[in-house]
Amino acid sequence: MLPVVPRVFVLGNSNITKFLTYKLATHPSQPTVPDVVLILKSEEESKSFVDFHKSSITVRNFSIRYPAVYKTQVMATAGAPRYSNGAAFKLSNVVLGGSDFHRADELLSAFQRSIGPRTNILLLDSSRSVVERIQNHIFKDPAKRPTIYQCISSHRLFGKYPFEVGTLATGNLTICKVPKDIRSPDKEEMNLSLDAHLDKQPDFIKMLVDTTGIHPVFVSFRDFEILQLESLVIRAATEPLSVIYDCSYGELLQMENITNLVTQIVKESVTIIKKALPHTLENPYLETALDVNRLVTVVFNILRVNFNDMSNLRFHLRNNREKLHQNTSEYFVELAKKGGIESPVNTLYAEQVEARHSMAMYKSNSGFKRWKPKIRKNTII
Repeated sequence: MLPVVPRVFVLGNSNITKFLTYKLATHPSQPTVPDVVLILKSEEESKSFVDFHKSSITVRNFSIRYPAVYKTQVMATAGAPRYSNGAAFKLSNVVLGGSDFHRADELLSAFQRSIGPRTNILLLDSSRSVVERIQNHIFKDPAKRPTIYQCISSHRLFGKYPFEVGTLATGNLTICKVPKDIRSPDKEEMNLSLDAHLDKQPDFIKMLVDTTGIHPVFVSFRDFEILQLESLVIRAATEPLSVIYDCSYGELLQMENITNLVTQIVKESVTIIKKALPHTLENPYLETALDVNRLVTVVFNILRVNFNDMSNLRFHLRNNREKLHQNTSEYFVELAKKGGIESPVNTLYAEQVEARHSMAMYKSNSGFKRWKPKIRKNTII
């Protein structure tokens, strides 16, 4: 256990972010006022957090027989912290949550002056495209890039309100250290077992071991990458279809030729990975993880298990108008372009999702409402 915990700054307000914020703030070595700082978007949000939420993160635990509510206070600031002379405050440890490519881009671009080569960033449930954006667009100079750690969470969480999250089932945080250049990773970086070299990692990462209830699993980037690519293929085969046909996962199963549609997108996505990311071919688990027949089976199992659920992409397009398909078919389209590979199926899906997104934006901005027939009083229908 660490004698003194490092200060951690938190960006984003996704469910996994709120969950980890609470867990870090209740770390056994934390002082009376936890050294965890939420960086909020505005003074209004900061005021709401202090006045309405009493500077607290709330966790509702539904994974036990009698649900319980836990709260802990954390610090908060509006916007990038600065010194009294206006100079940017350098952030040592940053947690950035959520898979939203554009949101992550927006946040990190805004805090670019506060992040440097001595900064450690833990990306929670973020896609591969987020890392590529950080390395290739925000921090182009490898010498100035922060050290990035990435994780995939299997904790089942939900939440409707800011600064509050519910837990349905306990899972793990699978964590790896990301190579300095994700497109052309060094072999040593690829095979670095984070678990075996934990003593050489910053205190920010070490403290996760003693953080109650998150269950960290430290792996090499080589193994993490396979899990991540597998997840991308599965999402590309499910989420765009649910948006294009505006239906639940279960309703997709009722479509004719759904097996052919899923197989086409899986097969093309796997081909793109193997050709555009040749270093993955050296991984002995690749053929098993990205076996087309196995992935198609996994996709249909997901559709059956989540029969009545709405895909994440469809939810955001319908409710938040956010553009998230960078994490599905659009990612494979961009990857294919950079590798000089054709991607007709992914391109078709990406274009149709983009069309749905633009229509959602039009309806949102113009106040468009669906037509409803006018019914006169005392009229019998």
